Amino acid sequence: MNMKRISTSYLKSALCLAAVMALLLPVCLAQGAADDLTLRYGDRTFSPGEAAGPLVDAVREATGESPQISQADSCMFAGKDREYAFDGLILGCYPRGRDGGDVLETILVTDPALCTARGARVGMKREEITALYGAEGLRDYDQLIYTVTDGGAQVIFTFDLEDDSVISFMLYLNTAV
Repeated sequence: MNMKRISTSYLKSALCLAAVMALLLPVCLAQGAADDLTLRYGDRTFSPGEAAGPLVDAVREATGESPQISQADSCMFAGKDREYAFDGLILGCYPRGRDGGDVLETILVTDPALCTARGARVGMKREEITALYGAEGLRDYDQLIYTVTDGGAQVIFTFDLEDDSVISFMLYLNTAV
């Protein structure tokens, strides 16, 4: 399954599932450091909870690509929630930054060139992910969900069920906690 561009409906479904899991399963399944919830992009790292602008700018600079931007009124905060969609990378943001600026809430990755702080990336097998993150966190059909911090931050891996390899991963910060 080769996915260069993922649809907004996929991200919304993934966000809804992640929100439900975060609210229904407050137990920490795999303890780790907060920096486990980072994306490596070039020689820099980016995390949910940080301003979105630096990552958007880094992707634009590296690829020359302008993102597709969608927005809607935020149901949690004053202002607009936004998604920035690049090839292989979708950033979900909420308006809580300085002067109402966008803050990263989710980072959804389908590009095998990008990885987590521990080195997990699209294309890896389930055994490789469990070697990096420990015993399986919550396993839900085609997903492995690891809760990284007590604040509800999660790393969610989605697998191709035919070859048991990662087709996407999402770094998610539950802003409802």
